[in-house]
Amino acid sequence: MNYRLALKKEEPERILYLAISHDTYEDFFSRQFIQDSLKEYQIKLLIFNSLSQDIVLWKE
Repeated sequence: MNYRLALKKEEPERILYLAISHDTYEDFFSRQFIQDSLKEYQIKLLIFNSLSQDIVLWKE
């Protein structure tokens, strides 16, 4: 959250995404509490395949 605040002050037009592997997304970020937190704090996700390093999904 501190990084997002600092970025907003320096480059307010830039959009911040949290990059996580698809496995992490499936194991941890699929939990309801985490989904609620992402929504509450408006965290955007970039989900990638750790083997191929391809982007699997952008979540706004």
